[in-house]
Amino acid sequence: MSQTRSSNQSANKGRPSKKVKDGTPRKGHNTGSASRDHNSVLTSRSSSSSNHLRQIPLELQQIILDTFRTSFASRFSGQLASILQEIKGHLYNRDFESAFGSEEYLEAYAVRWSPSRTLCYLGIFSACLDDRLRSQKTSTSSALGPQSLLHQLHELSLLPGPGRGAEDDLGASDGGSTRRLAFNVTSLGGGGGAEVVALSAWLSRFCSREERSSQDSHGHGTATGVKLSTSITAVDIADWSNVLTKLEDSMTTSAAASASHSTAEKDDARRVKLPSSQSDIELNFHQHDILELSAEELEPLVKEASLITLMFTLNELYSASMSQTTRLLLQISSFVKKETLLLVVDSPGSYSTVVVGASASAKSAAQKKYPMHWLLDHTLLPAESGKLDEECGWKWEKLVTDESQWFRLPPGLKYPIELEDMRYQMHLYQRA
Repeated sequence: MSQTRSSNQSANKGRPSKKVKDGTPRKGHNTGSASRDHNSVLTSRSSSSSNHLRQIPLELQQIILDTFRTSFASRFSGQLASILQEIKGHLYNRDFESAFGSEEYLEAYAVRWSPSRTLCYLGIFSACLDDRLRSQKTSTSSALGPQSLLHQLHELSLLPGPGRGAEDDLGASDGGSTRRLAFNVTSLGGGGGAEVVALSAWLSRFCSREERSSQDSHGHGTATGVKLSTSITAVDIADWSNVLTKLEDSMTTSAAASASHSTAEKDDARRVKLPSSQSDIELNFHQHDILELSAEELEPLVKEASLITLMFTLNELYSASMSQTTRLLLQISSFVKKETLLLVVDSPGSYSTVVVGASASAKSAAQKKYPMHWLLDHTLLPAESGKLDEECGWKWEKLVTDESQWFRLPPGLKYPIELEDMRYQMHLYQRA
């Protein structure tokens, strides 16, 4: 795991926890670790992360919770409640340097708020990406074969196409061949571990299912396979390197299957256990204040990304500095390759509004409040800002949007402390 430190370590870290109904303190502006073209936008209440999480084996969800439990086993002590209260107090007082300034606080935050977010994000990745792959199946195909999968991944730019960095690895066992392809993810504000674990789980499960589907359709395991070489780069202002290293160690260590499930369920969970044999996952961490990054520092972090995520981060960036955040989005737009996906998840409604036209906290008649997603559309979609496409030099398309959705934890999961449901908004864009 690589770590790059930034000299600017004093920026704001989040908003007061009491303002968040789901009980999750906001991680903040640059930690982010803490809420068109209308004809082409899918708005669907039925495609919630909870609905898609129900399709994921309960055993895998339990493994994810066990990953956090075993990674930070020493934190589940009688002192955890008081430590969490201290963190909430620092957040309430907007003392973000203290809230995320010690290993004890970072690990306590990770064991309390990252597990439920991980399960929510796993459902979101499944809803946004699985469904888009599945929707391209032909009516005569009962399962996704390897060539169909390759085509669909190329169409979504999840994998590079010919001439875009694809690497063949021919002559695999059983007379077949394996195509090794790269899938790079940059998670801005992703230090808390939720994005990293959720992405690892989603990629491993997706590859495992497609390999089994391919073998079932071709027989004897001789079908051409796809092996993802995945790079997940998390960027955050706080030093989450030790937290991520512990999670990475847990994900790559075989853990005993939960005794509360049947042998068949345990076998299925082992097939999707992290990491999958079909996905080599490399984790990198860079410690930066992302609003202070120069263009030269930002470009290498995003230019090869197939997916960029801003999970409970963007609203805090806007709240810290709308001009710097707009600059960040414009720079990302100019650096990324075509068909790169941008996924934004944040608190819904009034919890993600930005006040413009006032200095400090004093109320003024000149103040105006804008929804976060409106500012995002105004920046990324030329039609929203009144700019012509050719004036921008780039263009985004909004693929999916949902301004308010609930994630609800499924029954049957076990964890040492109580976890909570959460509300969120979600927007998925693709660079045209």
